[in-house]
Amino acid sequence: MFRLYGLFIVKLFFINNLYSTPRHVFLLMVDDLRPEIASYGSTTIVTPNIDQFSQDSRQFNRAYCQQALCLPSRISMMSGLYPHETGVLDLKAKYHKMASKAVLIPEFFKSKGFLCIGMGKVYHDENPEHWDKWIDVTRSKGLTEYKEKAKKERFEARAMQAHDLKLKGKSLRQYTKVSAIDFADEPDEAYHDGAMVQVAIGELERLKPEQRLFMTLGFKKPHLPFIAPKKYWDLYGAVDIPVPKMEQPPKGAPLLAQSSWGEMRVYMDIPKVGPVSDDQALTLRRAYMACVSFVDAQIGRFIHALKERGIYDESVVVLVSDHGYKLGDYGMWCKHTNHEIDNRVPLIIRFPHQPQPGVAHEGLVELVDLFPTLLELTGFPLMGHQSGKSLVPALHQPQRDPGFERALSMYRRDRKTSESIIGWSVVDKKGRYTTWRGEETQREFAAEYYRHDQHPWELKNIHKSPELEPTIRDCEAWLEGKLNMK
Repeated sequence: MFRLYGLFIVKLFFINNLYSTPRHVFLLMVDDLRPEIASYGSTTIVTPNIDQFSQDSRQFNRAYCQQALCLPSRISMMSGLYPHETGVLDLKAKYHKMASKAVLIPEFFKSKGFLCIGMGKVYHDENPEHWDKWIDVTRSKGLTEYKEKAKKERFEARAMQAHDLKLKGKSLRQYTKVSAIDFADEPDEAYHDGAMVQVAIGELERLKPEQRLFMTLGFKKPHLPFIAPKKYWDLYGAVDIPVPKMEQPPKGAPLLAQSSWGEMRVYMDIPKVGPVSDDQALTLRRAYMACVSFVDAQIGRFIHALKERGIYDESVVVLVSDHGYKLGDYGMWCKHTNHEIDNRVPLIIRFPHQPQPGVAHEGLVELVDLFPTLLELTGFPLMGHQSGKSLVPALHQPQRDPGFERALSMYRRDRKTSESIIGWSVVDKKGRYTTWRGEETQREFAAEYYRHDQHPWELKNIHKSPELEPTIRDCEAWLEGKLNMK
């Protein structure tokens, strides 16, 4: 009898630990990171720290952002609502000034007594009031955009000219974009993301035992400009840098589906029109990969600090990107489209006593699902108004949970002479359907369908194929349900 009682106590202890509520939440947001990570199948990238974290966690292999643009994607993720529900569809919207705004993740945890600390690029349009402590890492001593001597001098000269011209805001930033690439023999802490991790570790050291912490680190790389310590550039000196599977737009793709990658063209060493040269394209890809490796190292430093202080095993840790990125894919760079490569993102979640660590989830999920997931993991009830769904079933049983039927992304094209056009994009387990409609009239201007099950690289737009009519009708019906759900 005593033996049975002892077994009961052991079992009760195991169950209690299995479902114990995490004390802390750490959100690691990486800017412009497509799933160019070894754990996602890349054979070239050097990301040992993210790969190890993935082995401890649940990696979602088909996670999708809701818009391939920083601010709309981040506000959508942080609210659990789609961009058309938040009203943030471009970089001009001021979410914190909107009357209809919903609560964002940091606001919620702050209201529940967590110590909320944020730093780096989190919303894109930051609001320090949402945090107990907002840290502007850009003010750290010694942080400058360019480190190479000639580029630094040119940057400083352009900055002085901009001051004389009284340039401000976007005009000032664009005037001083000297180069898209800069790698120098400097320590990690001489760059924003390295300095940010150092600051974050300092905050961990000051954490009191009774405090519950919600902390977000917004890593700025691998966003342009591609700038990092030279040692990460050197990692790829003898590596064959892969070229895109598709270097031209898909056959039959409408112009609305394409971008002119103006985000990169503002740099003085990038052509204002036309393609970059083959040599420059190779250099840019290598620079992007070097920045990914730099961020990987900083993530490793931070996770090591969590483990060293006994915090890791009592915390939820999330690694996520705001959207994907093109590296010459379809003859384009940056994001700003509805293509699969712009909307599929890395998403890795770890929580205490995680079952089946290292087993990936293959079903469709969305970034709007993150907020509900954090609520359930930390023991709070779900919010009825959110469009996202909790991923806790997938965290517990990745092989049995099928994910969701479809995922939604969108992109708005502003036009000066007429109404804006929104590309509503629906991805399912077989392909991607996109309809480009007038924002006010809902008139359809163009449509696309790509069969991912036949070729994942979106070779040809086949939306007019008669055999696809039932599939497209189903996608349209699902889309209408999403657009009319509120």
